[in-house]
Amino acid sequence: MKSFLKKNGIKLLASLLAVALLAAAGIWLARGGSDAIVGGVAAARAPLVSAAEKFSGWLNGMYVYLYDYDRLQAENDALRTQIADALEEARSGMDAVEENVRLSRLRVLAEAHPDYVFESARVVAWGTENWTDSFTVAKGTEQGLVEGNCVITEDGYLVGQVSEVGENWATVDTLVDVDTSIGALVGEDGAEAMLLGDYSLMHLRQARLAYPTEGSQLFLEEHIYTSGSGGLIPEGIVIGTITSIQSEAGGQTEYGIVTPAVDLDDLVQVFIVKDFEREE
Repeated sequence: MKSFLKKNGIKLLASLLAVALLAAAGIWLARGGSDAIVGGVAAARAPLVSAAEKFSGWLNGMYVYLYDYDRLQAENDALRTQIADALEEARSGMDAVEENVRLSRLRVLAEAHPDYVFESARVVAWGTENWTDSFTVAKGTEQGLVEGNCVITEDGYLVGQVSEVGENWATVDTLVDVDTSIGALVGEDGAEAMLLGDYSLMHLRQARLAYPTEGSQLFLEEHIYTSGSGGLIPEGIVIGTITSIQSEAGGQTEYGIVTPAVDLDDLVQVFIVKDFEREE
């Protein structure tokens, strides 16, 4: 609309003014010849000139308004772009700072376990299926990943295991996935048990601790660690704590509900243990 007014508005209104002047001249010519024309023009000149000047001023004001409107809109668009670029730079800067913090904390873990070979990977997508709890990272066989690799955080908390791997991608099943089956150690005494995935607990971000060593007893708030059985996950990785104790089979068998130490919903970057020293 603004473009139409700017391109055609002045021409259209000038044409209308010319038609009006010609019509007035025709009327005066019909009424009195040349004398009437002279008198009529003289009489009509003042109000016509005044109206034309006002109209010209209005047109000029409209042109200035439209020109300024487009200029201000262009400046606003440029400012929005600058703000968006600045926000993106700020986000990138924050991401870099957070990654440096994670790497610094990982360095402490690496110093405690010099045999660990890590591969850093960022979470790029979460699975959408209701029967599994998994995510995808943009690392794969090209970086030396294989199925079964242990996945942890920079603090040494267990996240899960690599369940499927491609050339440049891998799927990680979290420790609350229904297919989880990991050897565990309970508390300071180190009683053995199994961490198992449970569909009814998965959506609560919890897992089941079952089959504790005969004669051992489970206690609330006990810490759970990996046992290292199976050779795929190092011993001593922090799993979580027992937050509930349940019984089954007429109350004769106890099992624990384990809440992971890691906040699975807050994962951005993980570290995959590609190799470590296994005890004979």
